[in-house]
Amino acid sequence: MKTITGKRIKAIVFDLDGTLVDFKIDYAAARERVKNYLKSLGIPDEYLVNQPIFLSLEKAVNYLKNVKNCEEEIKKVKEEVNRIVSEYEFKAAEEPTLKYNAKETLYAIKKFNLKLGLFTINNRKVTENVLEETGIRDLFTSIVTRDDTVEIKPNEGHFLKVVKDLNIEPDETIVVGDTIYDFQAAKKLGALTIGVEGLYDAVYLKKEGKTDYVIRELSEIVEIIKNLLNI
Repeated sequence: MKTITGKRIKAIVFDLDGTLVDFKIDYAAARERVKNYLKSLGIPDEYLVNQPIFLSLEKAVNYLKNVKNCEEEIKKVKEEVNRIVSEYEFKAAEEPTLKYNAKETLYAIKKFNLKLGLFTINNRKVTENVLEETGIRDLFTSIVTRDDTVEIKPNEGHFLKVVKDLNIEPDETIVVGDTIYDFQAAKKLGALTIGVEGLYDAVYLKKEGKTDYVIRELSEIVEIIKNLLNI
């Protein structure tokens, strides 16, 4: 298959929550609890606003390294933030719901002999439970959760871990997600990107995420692949 740049595509890498599955994590409440916890440790407000939880954690850890440089304390901070977030994840994962046509789309993609990868900031146990519950676990060659990498997206390490597992190059992939943080590393490393409307609309995804495509339903991915294949 050829992309718009002439590079062969060998895999599709998906985000999980909000892209393939809804399991209604109360991210606002989780963010607030994490923010309050980190503030109680003396982390300045400017390190903690308007960003994903684990980006706040990353900035807080860097701050603590510069101020205290105590590895044991930093380890405890990471564990506590993971504990707080996991509490919300496990509660939400009790009733996961597949996005419309998600399973059918994944099966259709497999027919093009493309590998499927998954990268998610959710923890490993919750991810496995959700994938098993929704019946799509066995479709993925690589699944990389926040427990499997030291660099969580939007950092490059998360995406690169999936790519390595799939035994392909970054620019041989299409990345599908619903937030700009799913795309930052992918765009930098030459992957094509597909934004799924939901949390954000097409205008935002194109402007802020610089996505190559924006779709409303997952089944539209099949047509994009066909167009790239010229069939």
